[in-house]
Amino acid sequence: MSWSQMHDRQQLELHDTQLELAASREREQKLQAENSWLLKGIATLTRSQSIHGLLETLIGVLKPLIGFEQAAILFTDEKGQDLRCLVASAPALERQCWPVGPVFRRVLAGETVVLFDPSQTSEFTTCHPDIMPLVGSVLLTSLQLVQGKLMLLCCHSERHQLDLRSRSLIQRYRPLMDQALLNVDYRARLERLVKEKTQALRRSQERFRQFAEMASDWFWITDTEQRFIQFPMEDVEPGAFTSGLMEQIAGRRFIDYRSERELAKREKWQRYMQDIAARRSIRSFRFEVLFNEQLRWLSINADPYYDEQGEFAGYRGTVNDITSQITRNQELKRAKQRADAANRAKSQFLAVMSHEIRTPMQAILGMLELLEQSELTSSQRELIHHVSHSASLLQTLLHDVLDLSRIESRAMRLESIPFSSRFVLNSVITQLSEQARNKGIALRLDMDPMLPSHLLGDPLRLTQILFNLLGNAIKFTTRGEVVLSVQREPERLLFSVKDTGIGIPEARCHELFHLFRQLDPSTTRRFGGTGLGLAISKRLVELMHGEIGVESQVGVGSRFWFRIPLIVAEDGVRVDVLPVEPEHEEIPPQHILLVEDSIVNQQVLQAMLRKLGHKVCLAVNGRLAIEAVREMGPDVVLMDLRMPEMDGLEATRRIRQTHPELPILALTANVSDDDVQACREAGMCDIIGKPVTSARLQKALALACGQKKWST
Repeated sequence: MSWSQMHDRQQLELHDTQLELAASREREQKLQAENSWLLKGIATLTRSQSIHGLLETLIGVLKPLIGFEQAAILFTDEKGQDLRCLVASAPALERQCWPVGPVFRRVLAGETVVLFDPSQTSEFTTCHPDIMPLVGSVLLTSLQLVQGKLMLLCCHSERHQLDLRSRSLIQRYRPLMDQALLNVDYRARLERLVKEKTQALRRSQERFRQFAEMASDWFWITDTEQRFIQFPMEDVEPGAFTSGLMEQIAGRRFIDYRSERELAKREKWQRYMQDIAARRSIRSFRFEVLFNEQLRWLSINADPYYDEQGEFAGYRGTVNDITSQITRNQELKRAKQRADAANRAKSQFLAVMSHEIRTPMQAILGMLELLEQSELTSSQRELIHHVSHSASLLQTLLHDVLDLSRIESRAMRLESIPFSSRFVLNSVITQLSEQARNKGIALRLDMDPMLPSHLLGDPLRLTQILFNLLGNAIKFTTRGEVVLSVQREPERLLFSVKDTGIGIPEARCHELFHLFRQLDPSTTRRFGGTGLGLAISKRLVELMHGEIGVESQVGVGSRFWFRIPLIVAEDGVRVDVLPVEPEHEEIPPQHILLVEDSIVNQQVLQAMLRKLGHKVCLAVNGRLAIEAVREMGPDVVLMDLRMPEMDGLEATRRIRQTHPELPILALTANVSDDDVQACREAGMCDIIGKPVTSARLQKALALACGQKKWST
C-alpha cells in the first residue's frame, strides 16, 4: 500500500470517528435533555397535592418525551372485570369502559406493551367508534400504587408512531414514576387518615360539648367553711365549666343563695348543717336558690374530702339544676288537681242528676203501682202494665248509666266485707226463679262442695254480675235450662253461666262486652235491654282483678264465665245476712214517721204505707223530724237525705243522741258508695233507693223492726 493510499484511508477513518463522536455527543445531549426534562417533571410530580393532580401532571411530563397525542390513566373497578378512566386528556377516552383482555392482563402483570395495530386486539375491537381514530398506535404500561395498580394508556392517531423506542423510554423512567406515585399516594393516604382522625376527634369533642351543654350537672369544691373555691387549673379540662361561673361564686356558699321560701324552712336547714358538721355524705338534697335574679331548684350530692395528712379539707360534689323537673312535677300536680276537681264535679253532677231523675221516677212507679191495685177495666190494666214495663226499663237504664259513669270516672269503690257465699248464690237463684218458670225453662245452681262458706269481697257487685249474666241467659233461652256453676280453683273462684239459648257466632263473641253493643239490631225489639249489662259486668270483674269471657255456638247455647280472686273470710268474723223473705212479709202495723220534702212523693209513699196497714205522719225537713220524734215517738223513721233547712244525715245524728235504738231508714235517690257510707256513719239502719215499691218498703220495714241494724 502506497503512502497516499494509507493517507486516504486514515483520513476516512478519522472522518468516521468524527461522525461517530458527533452522533454520540448528540445522543448524550438528547439523553441529558430527556433526563433533565424528566427530573423536572418528577420534581413537579412531588409537589402535587392529590392523586388526580399528580396523574394529570404525569401525562403532561411524558407527552414531550414519548410523543403521544392523547393519554389516559385507567383503574380496575370493584369486580376487577373492567377498566375505567381516572384521568384522560380526551373526553372520548374518559367515557370509555375497557374490558380486561389478554393484553391488558399482561400489562397489569408488569409488562410494557406497544401495539402497532390496536384494532387487532380484543380490548380495542369493542371500543366506541370515537376511540378508533385516536388509537393508530398504543403504548401501555402499569403504574404502582400503595394498594393496587393503575394502567397508563398512551396513543397516537398514526401507526408506528409509538414504537420500541417509546417502550424503552417508558420502561427506563417507570421506576422514577412509580416512586413518585408511591410518595404522593402515601402522602395522600396519610393526609386522608389525619383528616379522618381529626374529623373523628372533632365529632367526639362536639358530642362531648353537646352532652356537657345538655347536662345540668357541674362540679364544685368547698373549703372547711363551705365556701366555694376554684379548681387548680392543671386539674381542670379546658371548657369544663361555664365561663366565669367559678369566679362568680368563689368565696360564697350554697346557703347564701337560698330563696325566701327556703329561708323559712328552718328545720330542713338545721338538719343540713348538722350533717355537714358531722362530716356526713349529702345525697339528693334539694332546695331553691335565687341566682342572677332567677329562682332555680338545685339538687346536690357531696362527700367530705381530706388532705394528705388526713385533715378535713371541705366538701366536693355535683349540683344538678332540676328546675324543669320541679316545674313539670308542679304542672302535673296542678293537672291532677284539675282532673280530680273535674271528677268531683262529674260525681256531684251524677248525684244531682240521680236524685232529680229518681224523684219523679218514684212518683211515676208508685202511682202506677197504686193504679194497678185499684179497680180497672181490662184495657186500662193492660195499658197500665205496658206503662209500668216501660218505666221499669227506664229505671234499669238509669241504674246502668249511673253505674257505668261511676266506673269510668273511677268513682266506684268495691267493698271488702265478709259475706255468706251460699246465701248470695241462693238469693240470686231464688229471685230469678219466677222469671225462668214463666218461660218454661229450668234454673239450676251447681255449687262446688269445697266452696268456702264465708268469703271476703263485695257481695252487692258480685250479685250484680250474676244478675246480669243469668238475666241475659234466661232472656235468650226459650227451652232447656240455665245453669249457674261455681268451682273453687287454687287461688280463684270460677263462675260460669251455661244456657241452651240461641247462641252467638264465634267470630263476634268479642263484641259482646263493648258498650251499647248488641249483635242484632232487632235484639232490643225482641228481648229488650240496653247493651250495658255485659260491659258493666266486664268492668266490675276487672275492678275485682279478675277476667271474663264467653264461649258460644249458634243454635246450641252459650257459656259466660268469669274468674275472681278467692279470699276466704277469717274464722270467727261475724257475717250478717238478710234472710230471704217471703213475697208478702206480714208485720204488725207500725207508726211510721215519713220525712220527705217532695209533695208528690209524700202522697205516693203515704198511700203505699197506708195500703200496707201502717199509720203515717209527715215531716217536710230534718228540723221538723227531730220535733216529731220527740213528740210522737214513732216506731220507724223513713228519712229523705236532701231536704231544706236540715238534711237527713244531720237530723239522724241528732235523733241518735236521744233515741239510739230507733230504726231510721234512708229513703233517697242517692245510692252512690259515698252516700251509703255517709248513711252508715250517721247511724241509719238501712238505705232504700228511690224509686221504691211496696214490696221493698215492706221488706225493709220488717228487717228494721226485727233486728234494728244495717242489713247486708
